[in-house]
Amino acid sequence: MTLKRINKQTLGSERKALKLAKKGYESVPAYQNFIDSYGIDSIESFSDLPITNKKNYILKFKIEELIPKTVNKAYRIAKSSGSSGKCTYYFKSTENINKDALKLRIFLESNFQINQKPTLVIMALNYPAWGAVKTWI
Repeated sequence: MTLKRINKQTLGSERKALKLAKKGYESVPAYQNFIDSYGIDSIESFSDLPITNKKNYILKFKIEELIPKTVNKAYRIAKSSGSSGKCTYYFKSTENINKDALKLRIFLESNFQINQKPTLVIMALNYPAWGAVKTWI
């Protein structure tokens, strides 16, 4: 399988991507290992870095290595359904979960006026991806 390479068209803002990569490199042990394993040692070589995916990043490292060293708040650890053949764990902060809920509320109020009339809402969202959610502290 050929990995997509980062280029200016897929990268978006190069400055933001480099800033985010630097932050990840400094705080996430797995990401530091990932960068180092591809010999990325300059801004010029950054474009040679493959996009992270389940196979080359998530499943390659232990959960502990995927968590930033700076974590000082609770996170949700969710387990995917494993539809690709193997379950994957992913993390969401309580803050991001609350933001998702707010976005959903705004969507429902804007499109279905649930705040203006009695409304039956049936929540059938796939969140979190058929999996079990645990709290990481």
